[in-house]
Amino acid sequence: MKRNPSETQAPPTSATAKTAKTVAIVGGGASGTLVAARLLASPACRNGRLKVLHIERDAEIGKGIAYSTTASFHYLNVRRDKMSAFPEDPAHFSRWVGRRYPATPIADFQPRTRYAEYLRELLEEARSAAPTEAYASVRDRVTGFVRRSDGRLELATESGTAIVCHRLVVATGHRPPGVPEGLREIRGSARFIVDPWVAGELAKIGANEAVLVVGSGLTAVDTVLSLMHAGHATTIDGVSRRGLSPLSHPESESEFDVPLPLSDERPRGVLRALRVAADRAGDRWPEVVDRFRPEIHRIWAKWTVRERGSFLRHARAYWEVHRHRVAPAVFREWNDYRAAGKTRFFAGRVLAAVEEKKGIRVRIARRDGGAEEKRYDRIVNCTGGEPDLSLFEPGIYAADPNGVGLPTDGAGHPLRRDGKFESDVFVVGPSLRTLFWEMTAVPDLKNQAKVAVDALLAGLDVEPGN
Repeated sequence: MKRNPSETQAPPTSATAKTAKTVAIVGGGASGTLVAARLLASPACRNGRLKVLHIERDAEIGKGIAYSTTASFHYLNVRRDKMSAFPEDPAHFSRWVGRRYPATPIADFQPRTRYAEYLRELLEEARSAAPTEAYASVRDRVTGFVRRSDGRLELATESGTAIVCHRLVVATGHRPPGVPEGLREIRGSARFIVDPWVAGELAKIGANEAVLVVGSGLTAVDTVLSLMHAGHATTIDGVSRRGLSPLSHPESESEFDVPLPLSDERPRGVLRALRVAADRAGDRWPEVVDRFRPEIHRIWAKWTVRERGSFLRHARAYWEVHRHRVAPAVFREWNDYRAAGKTRFFAGRVLAAVEEKKGIRVRIARRDGGAEEKRYDRIVNCTGGEPDLSLFEPGIYAADPNGVGLPTDGAGHPLRRDGKFESDVFVVGPSLRTLFWEMTAVPDLKNQAKVAVDALLAGLDVEPGN
C-alpha cells in the first residue's frame, strides 16, 4: 500500500486528548453504529482516553443497506422486542418507539425507516454525552490496511488520505450482489439492474414494462412491493433455484418444545430433530426454528468443514426461508399479488440472456424439466450479496473453505495464515458467519458488538463500558 503523508485522526483539543488512543470503525451501517454508540458510552471515551473515528463511504451513518429504504411499507423482519440495540436492555427500542411516536399504536413489526431513525438518534445521544473530541466521522472508502513500524495500523482510502489508528473495527456488512452466470452477458446493459438497493434504480422501470426478478428471498419481496406501490401494471415474473416463497412470522409468538441438547448434532441429526419437533407442533416449522436458533452458534462451531459444506449445499435455502421471515402484513400483501396473478414465481435457473433491440431475450431451465424463453424489458438481480471481505488480503488472512465469511475467534479477531489472531483488529457483522453462521440480524449483531467492544476496551486496560 502506498503511504500518503497526510494522516487523519480525531483532532485533539486538550493535553489528555493528545495521549488518547484512536479506534477506527469502517462501516456506517447497523453494526458500525452499534459499536460506535457503545464505545462513546464507555469511561475510556468520556475521560478522554479513547477517540472514535467513524469511516463510511456514503453520506449518512446509521443506515447501511438494510435501513436505507425510504418506503413506509418496508417493515422490519424481526419483532420490535428483539430489536433493542442493547442486549442488557431488551425494551430499549420499544420505549423509543412509544416516546417518539406516542400517537401510533406500537405494532410488533415496525417500518424500517423508524429503525434507521432509532440508530441515528442512538449515535447522536452517545456523541452528545461524550466530549466533543471523542468522535469524528469521515466520508471515504477504506481500501486496505497495513501495520506501521510503530505498531499502529494505517488505513488506505479511496481519496488517498492515510488514516492511522490503534484499534480497527471492520463492520463492512455485505458487498454488492454478484451476477449469476446466466446473466453475465448483459452485465453492462441499462436494462439489467444489478443491485436494486442502489438509489433510483427501480424508478427507471416503466409501469408497463415486462420485468423478471431473479431470486425469491427478502430482497425480491422488497423489490416487488416497491414496484407495485409505484403503480406497476403488468405481471412480474420471478425465478429462483428452488422456487421457495418467503414465509411469514406468526401473528403472535408461541412456544414449542425442542428437546435440547439433541442426541445427534450432526447436520442430518439436527434436521431430523427439527422435522420431528415440527410434526409434533402441527407443521409449524417457523416457531420450531425460532426455538432452536439460539443453539445454532454452538452447533455450527462443532461441525467440521465437510459437515458445514453439506449443510450449505443441501439445507441452506430451506433453513433461511424458515429462519428469515417477513412481517405478517408484508406476507399478506405478497400473497395477494400472487393470488391476483400480479406475480408469477417459479423454480429454475437462467441459462442465457441476450440483449436485443426491444429487450432482453431470456432462456430459463425450469426445475420441473420444462424450458421457457421470453423477452423482458428489465431484469432485476435479487440474489443478495455475500459478506464484504475486501479489506482482508488473502495472502495474510486465513480463508473460509466454504466461503461464507472470515475465520475469527469469538471476539472477532481475524485469523492470519500463520495461525495467530490479529489482536487489535475486530470484525463485527456477517463476515463472522464462519464461526457463528447466524450473524446478519440485529439480535445477533448487538450481542457481538458488545463482545467486541468489551474485548477492545479490556485490551486497552480500560474497564468495559456499560
